[in-house]
Amino acid sequence: MQERFCLEIMGLKDAERSLQRLKLGRGGPTDFYVILDMMGVVGRVRELFTHSAELMAARPDLFTQLKDFGNIARGLETYLLPQGDVQEVGTLKNQNMYFDSELGMEDSDSVMELGDEGKTFARSSLGMIPPGFSHQLDELRMQGNELAARKASLENDLHLGYGTTASLKFSGSLGPYVEIPRASASKYETETKLHPIGHGSHGRLRYQDPRWTQVHYLALENERAQMEFAKSIFRDACEKLLEHADDLQEAIRALSEMDVLSAFAIVSRRGGYVRPRVNESGTVDIRGGRHPIIEIKQNERGQTFKSNDCTLGTTEKTWLLTGPNMGGKSTFLRQNAIIILLAHCGCFVPAQSATLGLVDRLFTRVGASDDIYNNQSTFMTEMIETATILKEATSNSFVIVDEVGRGTSTSDGLRLAFAILRYICTVVQARCLFTTHFHELPSLIQTNQELGIPNGTWSLGFYKTGAVVTLGGEFSYTYKVEPGIMLTSFGIEVAKRAGMWANR
Repeated sequence: MQERFCLEIMGLKDAERSLQRLKLGRGGPTDFYVILDMMGVVGRVRELFTHSAELMAARPDLFTQLKDFGNIARGLETYLLPQGDVQEVGTLKNQNMYFDSELGMEDSDSVMELGDEGKTFARSSLGMIPPGFSHQLDELRMQGNELAARKASLENDLHLGYGTTASLKFSGSLGPYVEIPRASASKYETETKLHPIGHGSHGRLRYQDPRWTQVHYLALENERAQMEFAKSIFRDACEKLLEHADDLQEAIRALSEMDVLSAFAIVSRRGGYVRPRVNESGTVDIRGGRHPIIEIKQNERGQTFKSNDCTLGTTEKTWLLTGPNMGGKSTFLRQNAIIILLAHCGCFVPAQSATLGLVDRLFTRVGASDDIYNNQSTFMTEMIETATILKEATSNSFVIVDEVGRGTSTSDGLRLAFAILRYICTVVQARCLFTTHFHELPSLIQTNQELGIPNGTWSLGFYKTGAVVTLGGEFSYTYKVEPGIMLTSFGIEVAKRAGMWANR
């Protein structure tokens, strides 16, 4: 059932955007086709409901939102040819004349307005109106075909009489004109009694031939008349479609919800996710948590992701995490934020188990970036984002802060990190994961915990990611988060692994 639904919506384009464009009068036939395709998808998804008592019982509200558009779609389909047929019609040689730039249509005319409504209808869309729909349009098409034949005959005569490089041209300044090779210019002037009006490329001469001028302007007038009829027909089709705009919008939202829920189910089944328990406890208890994206990449390489626990409660609402560079601290922060976000979206989570207190907001201060257009350095950007957290986070928020203060001097950075962490712990009291490479920070906190809230504590726990050092001085990461403090960052060793001093 799920596979069938995915196949049905796989090729569906952005129907909500197309419907909005049509409602605002900015849509064209392409948007019209998108809505027709969506109507067909709705019909087939309704069939899935009718053949699945379990699905109908689980979400009857979605079925109610998916109206039966069968008769409506069949009525609308009479206005335009099927999309596959339009491409074939548009390539017929006897219709190319209407779309030829030599007819003198400026680029700004390639999309013409549908009156005050502002709906757009491209010149290339003329072939979308089916033959027989409008007698007047069919008559105009026949006249256009005759003019196309006259143009082809005139061009053929030029080739036979004056060489294959003789051609019919148009420019905005000269209008329609003929280009004749210099070798045949005398013959052409003798036979037509015309005089050159300028020079073209490769020595060719230009002439204003009344035969081509007549055909050109007749064809231009014919195309404009066709466009007016086509615009009127398309306007009527849009008005018919928009009579059902509310039902279409409701169906689009239902399909979107089913799409999201289906994606949740697929990723949860493939990743071995579990159903989280969400309550009002104000705690976080994630056992065996994993980062969903990194886990996929490691599985592709034949590696196994190292899962970790995260338990934030009344005694330890904040974890201060230390550890070596590339030891997994940032990954640990991000994976727990992702797990909490997925749980609040209604998705299963990548963990062995997860019990989460409701989170009102999720704040992150990770990475390094600047905003030079607004005159903000990397450090300034970091401070602005951190200030936002301190102002807006509550005791029900979840906060991750990754190595704050690293963009300035060590002494300033250490004092900022201490002050920010102290404020989060003692004033905001949000659930927080906080990483640092300032090895002095843990000891500074331990000797200043009396500065906490009156009659309270920091509610802080010290955790680390580890590394194993061999007798030869080599080291490897454990990627396990455990209680303790890591006072070594192994920055020099990481630089060596990156190739620093490799040739020294």
